[in-house]
Amino acid sequence: MIKGEIGLIGNKFRQHKAHDPDLGGLMNNLKLFPFMFREKISGETDFDTYRKSGTYHLDGVKSSLPFSYGGLIVFNCDILIVQIGCNLKVNDYYIRNNWNNEMWTPWAKIGTTDRN
Repeated sequence: MIKGEIGLIGNKFRQHKAHDPDLGGLMNNLKLFPFMFREKISGETDFDTYRKSGTYHLDGVKSSLPFSYGGLIVFNCDILIVQIGCNLKVNDYYIRNNWNNEMWTPWAKIGTTDRN
């Protein structure tokens, strides 16, 4: 009996290893990666409604952000939501947060240093 049990465990292990390359595709299809691409946003936009962790493509948005093209990264930690807007044309970054489902803080520019 012990030999049979060990063989069964060994087969299960080999089966699992054979499927490892497929896990990335499965995770993407089920939207389980926390910072995966979520959607392209354009036009009139209310960023208060973007609460799901992930990355978003900004394509001509009209919103409270001081730019229309770039990216948005959202971190949702249940009681805390942080949004970071990235204007890649001029290397500007803005951040704001919402704590305990209260009002959003205003967008604040994040200081960066030039790498050149």
